[in-house]
Amino acid sequence: MIEGIGLKVVDIGEFKQLFMKQGDEFIRTVFTFKEMEYCKKRPIQSLAARFAVKVAWAKASGFRESLNWIDVETINHISGKPYICLHGNALLWANSCKLKESSVSITHSKTVAMALVILQK
Repeated sequence: MIEGIGLKVVDIGEFKQLFMKQGDEFIRTVFTFKEMEYCKKRPIQSLAARFAVKVAWAKASGFRESLNWIDVETINHISGKPYICLHGNALLWANSCKLKESSVSITHSKTVAMALVILQK
């Protein structure tokens, strides 16, 4: 049964401005080490896509209280397929709601990043 659906589109130019303005502090509070490592080849587009996942997950779940951005982590299987790994308060919330899984799809171009998240019970 579908619990929630979230969609987020991120303008790469706007994300880059935010990234440049807030710098390392923004990166440390929003992204996990694994996410930063994965995004080294195309940092702006890849980080914007992972940011879109975090916002799409928050929209799908409706959970915003005590949500730390690093609690919603995007990891890729060896096949390249992305999946969401929850930590901290996000994981506690998901367990309390008896969520079975989340599905995620990510895409980006030079100008736009987008993520779709589906939560299932």
